[in-house]
Amino acid sequence: MQNYLLQQPGCLKYLLMLYVLSFSVHSMQAQCLNEIQYLAGNHQIACTNVDITSWGSVSGGTSCTGSIGPFVIGFDNINGGYTFTFSPPVAGVSLGFAVIDNQEFNPVGREEVSLMINGAPYAFPDNGSPNCDDFQAIVSPGGNLRCPNCPDPLGCHAGCVDVNIYETINTITVSDTHFGTGGWGVTFSISFCCEPPCLVDAGVLASQDLELCAGSTASVPNAANTSLPPGSLLQYILFSDLNDTIGSILLTSNIPEFLFDPDIMQVGQTYYIAAVAGQNIGGNVDLTDNCLDFSNAIKVLWRPSLSVVFSQDNPNLCAGECTSVTVTFTGDPPFSLTYTTGAGNLSIAEFQENTGTIVVCAGGNSASGSLVIQAIKLEDAHCVCD
Repeated sequence: MQNYLLQQPGCLKYLLMLYVLSFSVHSMQAQCLNEIQYLAGNHQIACTNVDITSWGSVSGGTSCTGSIGPFVIGFDNINGGYTFTFSPPVAGVSLGFAVIDNQEFNPVGREEVSLMINGAPYAFPDNGSPNCDDFQAIVSPGGNLRCPNCPDPLGCHAGCVDVNIYETINTITVSDTHFGTGGWGVTFSISFCCEPPCLVDAGVLASQDLELCAGSTASVPNAANTSLPPGSLLQYILFSDLNDTIGSILLTSNIPEFLFDPDIMQVGQTYYIAAVAGQNIGGNVDLTDNCLDFSNAIKVLWRPSLSVVFSQDNPNLCAGECTSVTVTFTGDPPFSLTYTTGAGNLSIAEFQENTGTIVVCAGGNSASGSLVIQAIKLEDAHCVCD
């Protein structure tokens, strides 16, 4: 008669699978909402005192083809401009321009709008960028804004809205200069920011949602398209509630990897991984920072550990005989079990339920002793265990 061992301990290793998705970039822009409406003089507006001076061809009103205003410069082919002086300085300005013009049938003459920030020339953003969305706008080699030379009998027009300049600004000068006989003037608006804009951006995590075996490491790629101004920091968090991100943070890491912690987490519950960016306080992101920013969140679900137990009512087996052995699984069916007996041959069995049977045979010349059944690999609906 031969005796055999019929129990196999739980799994020791798990297979982690990650999938990468394409992603879209998100960004944040501060808005400067304190619009200047006065055409001249010294005025207290919001957080600062604004002194407004002008020269040349200037007037007030809105353009004939748009609502941008109230400043008009360069009318009737005469140069003009405005200077705005802020005391104390402001954190940035937003400008909008309309009806940069070339007259009908004027392929040579033109006008150019130029900016001076704190006495230094400032180049306009290229046309077609998010900050200058009029496809007809042209940025000259000197960084000025103009419309194309005009072969059109109806004239050519261009504009550039949402020109956002984020820096400490004492003075800004907007000028319109004519070259030749082209140009009928420019209408523009100006607003300023009292507080520095929030330029920190936690970026995007490019990963599918994760479904893992307990004990596996939840890992996602590093955040992409981040913006981290000096003094800021990027970290990663594991949290449990999308409606209370900060209040449900369980773990924080400097790398996008988290291990399952049974002391504070449960299998079968959904968690989330996100990047967070903000002010660096002692090596951690300040969660009270007014500019705190979070990336998109990746779902993480840890499944229970897989295991298989072998059992049999009568453990005695004679040489040359076969017997049925009951197998009991933890996990979610279906199961695929790869196992071996003392003979060393690998067998694979499939199961649709959490219990089933396998047939084990002792060789005809088997000596007395234990016949060991060993699980080599176990898979369920979600996990793989070697």
